[in-house]
Amino acid sequence: MGSGRLQGRVHAHTGPDATVWWTARSYVQLAVVRARLEADAEAVMQEAAAEQRRQAADQRAAAAEQRRLAAEDRRLAAEQEAQEQRAEQERLTAFFEHAGIKAALWPAFMQLVRSASGKAVACGDQSPAHGNGLLLYSRQHEASAFQLAGVVCPDPSALARWPADLTILVPGRAWLLRIEKAAQSPLKVAVLDPITRRCAYERVGPRR
Repeated sequence: MGSGRLQGRVHAHTGPDATVWWTARSYVQLAVVRARLEADAEAVMQEAAAEQRRQAADQRAAAAEQRRLAAEDRRLAAEQEAQEQRAEQERLTAFFEHAGIKAALWPAFMQLVRSASGKAVACGDQSPAHGNGLLLYSRQHEASAFQLAGVVCPDPSALARWPADLTILVPGRAWLLRIEKAAQSPLKVAVLDPITRRCAYERVGPRR
């Protein structure tokens, strides 16, 4: 009678070693549901891991693209700077001949000027009124206007009426000696050697 009540409720199962056991249908259904849930959870975890891998790959690709764009910007900026330097050197060819300065040393000379002044500096033109020296302008802040700050390598013959507060800039001791010999009034001279990268400030006056 007991076996009649269990009929249809339990099922026989045989294991690999021929062991036989009995399981109720409800347990089988629970096991199936559990297996499906575990499979679904595993699928979700695998999909999440795959999504993380995709996101990591996308981030690496985006970072690589940013590095490439940054490198391209640096390259273009360097090319533009080089073009501007070449154009500036071509513009100043006559001045280089006048001053006896090699064009290749001019960027180093200007770097010394900017470092020494601590200001933004811009080159003007050669000025016949200043002995064909090159006019240099500077400004303290971006909002302020450029003002005449000095003259590079003026011909000594132009020093007779030279303003006492207008700095003369020269690239070496040879030019300083020329200024000293021709000085007829107190002068301010900045010696900025582009080869040694040394700066010196001199007060020059007429010889007695």
